[in-house]
Amino acid sequence: MPHTKQTMKLVSLGDSLTEGVGDTTNKGGFVPLIGEKIDDNQNIKTTTSNFGLSGDRSDQIYDRLKQQPKIQKALSKATVITLTVGGNDLLQVIQKNILTNDESKLTKAIDAEKVTYLKKLDELFKEIRKYNSNAPIYTISVYNPFYVYFPNMGSMTTIVQSWNNTTKKVIKNDKNSYFVDVAKQLSEGQYYGKKSALTKTSDSSDLSGLSGLNLEKVLQEKDEKNDYISVTDHFHPNNKGYEKMTELLYKSMQENHLFK
Repeated sequence: MPHTKQTMKLVSLGDSLTEGVGDTTNKGGFVPLIGEKIDDNQNIKTTTSNFGLSGDRSDQIYDRLKQQPKIQKALSKATVITLTVGGNDLLQVIQKNILTNDESKLTKAIDAEKVTYLKKLDELFKEIRKYNSNAPIYTISVYNPFYVYFPNMGSMTTIVQSWNNTTKKVIKNDKNSYFVDVAKQLSEGQYYGKKSALTKTSDSSDLSGLSGLNLEKVLQEKDEKNDYISVTDHFHPNNKGYEKMTELLYKSMQENHLFK
């Protein structure tokens, strides 16, 4: 249903992407930006609550929700909910297997972990719905921060797509949830839609491109080749990246009739 009130309470739950790691203003990444965008474009007074915590996996977000009445209370009063989840779940399984340089082993490990992740995410959604059964939930996808460095390595793109598809499965089971896909635009940065113009810094087409000296070299770069990714850690969005996330989130809200 469209939102018809003149006030809106936006509650954001999740990991470092909700906390706003990489945002040099230290205001909380996309959370204050989406509040401002709604204010400016819809003439709706929007208050935001940010419960993002860097490093949290899906089960850890779930545990915080279970244990913190402050989050529960905020959710119960929310008009709209945003969620960033899954990146640290995926990162954990990659880190456990990446040093093997065995792509088939990584694929099997990820397939097994996807089953676990789906169950954990389903539990998280059900817990959120205990406190608010009506507010729409907008879940933002994960992306590949190393794409611009290893554009030929299709395996990592496939892994990210597969992980996002698992998230979509849980979203489809909720009557008022929406998937905000930022993967392609944040992964490709300024090269979005211009892959042919992307300077290929690696011929790697397999897992070896993201291991050992190659990855270490990326993380030690003084500059970042993706205009949307933080130069500090080459992993999280920078201010421009969070602005792009906000743009895509707002577009999803419009397309799914959040506003009258």
